[in-house]
Amino acid sequence: MSNQLQRIAVAAVGIPLAAVAVWYGGLLLVALVALIAALGTRELYGLAERAGVRPLKRLGIALAVLVPLVTWVVAAPVTDAISPLESLVAGLLGPLWLWVQWPLVTLLVPLLVLSMVLLRRRPEERPLEAAAITLLGPVYCALLPSAILLIRFGAGGGRSFPALGLVFFPLAVTWLCDSFAMWGGKAIGGPKLWPSVSPGKTRSGGIVGLVGGVVTAIVY
Repeated sequence: MSNQLQRIAVAAVGIPLAAVAVWYGGLLLVALVALIAALGTRELYGLAERAGVRPLKRLGIALAVLVPLVTWVVAAPVTDAISPLESLVAGLLGPLWLWVQWPLVTLLVPLLVLSMVLLRRRPEERPLEAAAITLLGPVYCALLPSAILLIRFGAGGGRSFPALGLVFFPLAVTWLCDSFAMWGGKAIGGPKLWPSVSPGKTRSGGIVGLVGGVVTAIVY
């Protein structure tokens, strides 16, 4: 199957499912973001292991799953919960998270990771690199996707089509920018953009993708 057909197949299944989760909100959306965060973190750790760095996979994935949940508790008021289960979770975690002084807890996470790495990795196993990659997983693969929750719950906690439109704005721009870049690169070709990072991408594709993303934003 070609790259283009793969994109269409994934979009045909993934976009409707994502739209339902975003429209519904609540723990369903949080669970979806947590799943994405866990899979992304695991993939990042796999890349690191192939380069000879061994992060603490279980700890990093656990932190990645925790980030969307905490984001939801902070961003969505308890009154916006739309099911008894969500009301219970928000009611329990919300006051607890505020009570434990979340800025301090957040600052302690790097110390936790570094301490665990120093206990479990020998000096020849590159512990500082292992600690850095362990932290990068939750930050890059969980904290950034959790911005979707801030956008979604900033528009209200209940089922909402306006919130769906807000969330899909940056997603649509990103997806179509990437697609335009691929189409433009294949059609025009030319010098490579950054061969050491992504050998297939071209400068022409980058320009077409940028223009396509701007046009998408205006049309949206």
